[in-house]
Amino acid sequence: MGFHTIVYGCILSAPKSNDATREALSSFSFDSVYPFPNIFSLPRKGYQWSTISFATSFKDFEEDIELWLERFEQLLVCIQALSANVHFEYESSGECELVDVRMTVEGALEKPPSDRSWVIFRTFKRGNVTEGKEENRPLRSG
Repeated sequence: MGFHTIVYGCILSAPKSNDATREALSSFSFDSVYPFPNIFSLPRKGYQWSTISFATSFKDFEEDIELWLERFEQLLVCIQALSANVHFEYESSGECELVDVRMTVEGALEKPPSDRSWVIFRTFKRGNVTEGKEENRPLRSG
């Protein structure tokens, strides 16, 4: 028996790009099973933004989180995302840990993907200890 990880979150995009987002989701190179299968809903138009929700669970996943995030960033470039929130809940050494990753695109609407960058804020919580880390980096398009 291994440890499990629950992955869930949402992506915000501009409603005017819903058709392009649907096309990007259907043509993206997802893995058939692991570590990056298609777990993403089609965009749903909301008040100001469209939302794409996602959720799944994996066994023994905590060492592949960075790989999953790289693929996730590649997808976000394809769908011209404005922001995304990802939550990883996993059990490690008998303790539950939570990693929240909040990504916001700088220049999302006015710049082409090659000129955009992420502001990424990660929160790590183990037991009663919480720490955060922020970084700004160029988009990884693949």
